[in-house]
Amino acid sequence: MAASIFFMAGALAYVWPHIKMVKTAYAFQNEKRERQNLLQENRLLMLEKSSLQSLARVLSIAEQQLEMRQPAPNQVVTVFIK
Repeated sequence: MAASIFFMAGALAYVWPHIKMVKTAYAFQNEKRERQNLLQENRLLMLEKSSLQSLARVLSIAEQQLEMRQPAPNQVVTVFIK
């Protein structure tokens, strides 16, 4: 009886690190996949940010939606700071 318990404990001690290694490998692959997804999302968001910050787009929105116009030359005041 004691020998079988000792044998089972030895077998468990032998197998446990391998099981742990497989679980760690699966977790690593999941984290790696998540990282790739986040990097792709970051690239897409940076592209969207640059398109939203485009001066041509801002000018188009200002003129069409907000009905803004360029100021007349007599409406511009230049301030010089020493």
